[in-house]
Amino acid sequence: MLTWPRMAACDALLSAAGLGDLGTNFGTAEAQWAGAPGVALLQATAALVAGAGYVIGNVAIQVIGERPRLSPRRQEAEKVLSEALGACRSACPGPRRTAWA
Repeated sequence: MLTWPRMAACDALLSAAGLGDLGTNFGTAEAQWAGAPGVALLQATAALVAGAGYVIGNVAIQVIGERPRLSPRRQEAEKVLSEALGACRSACPGPRRTAWA
């Protein structure tokens, strides 16, 4: 799966929660994040968003391009992103603050 949609999801979530952006939270000067897999960044972002009191309910990413063709792997991508973020795939239970990304 492509890495940059994961980075776009991280930036969208951090911004929506008022937590800055990917570079300020996970700078490559820190050895832990230099070359880190996209899933690790998504999981760390989800933890930051949750720590700020938000529940991730939805993330939308728009990919514009002709290649590679993403439609054959769209469901796989949605599953990976949802699992990495711990996002609710249906209505989230209980009281919550929402950050729309």
